[in-house]
Amino acid sequence: VTAEKVTPVRIDFAPIRSEGGEVLGGVGIVEDITDRREAERLVRRSEAAFRTLIEAAPDGIAVCREGRLVFVNPAFVSELGYESPGQLLDRPVLDMIHPDDHAKFEEQSRWMLDSWKPALPRETQLLRRDGSVLWVEIATLPIDFDGEQAILLFAHDLTERKEMAARLAQADRMASVGTLAAGVAHEINNPVGYIGSNLGTLEEYQQDLFQVLDVY
Repeated sequence: VTAEKVTPVRIDFAPIRSEGGEVLGGVGIVEDITDRREAERLVRRSEAAFRTLIEAAPDGIAVCREGRLVFVNPAFVSELGYESPGQLLDRPVLDMIHPDDHAKFEEQSRWMLDSWKPALPRETQLLRRDGSVLWVEIATLPIDFDGEQAILLFAHDLTERKEMAARLAQADRMASVGTLAAGVAHEINNPVGYIGSNLGTLEEYQQDLFQVLDVY
């Protein structure tokens, strides 16, 4: 220790005893733990930055362990229509997933924890608090969370994409109807034109006939 620097150390002390058990002295081991303290500080700062990033993420993020939610970020809470993380924590993750997707989710979860590899993103139906369905693209990967195996979920809301796809499908149907209507109108115009032309000719014949009748 100097006036300019304080060095953190770890001290282990063991007494030296006589054959009768009397303490004659001791042995002390002093270990400089500066590097360990710095590493711990960096880990804490990294964890704090990571948590801040997750908390501010626009997509829903959750962690489940042994089938239960142990962490949710504000976006995930909002996506499902809840007010606070406490309303979701420690609940079965399957409560938030549509029954049609239960089997696939459980299958992927087992595979990830066995292989320790992420699963491919896929569309999944989540159940909101009011019972409505929320379509999301969900990506999952195995992680070490608080020293235990867990699964990290990223849920990207597909509402806008689904609405856009529906509008495009509607526009495509309307275009098809317009093309069909144009074709029908064309098919109708041909005989109508033919009939109109014949009616004109018939009118001329009628006038000629009246002239002949007037003569007689």
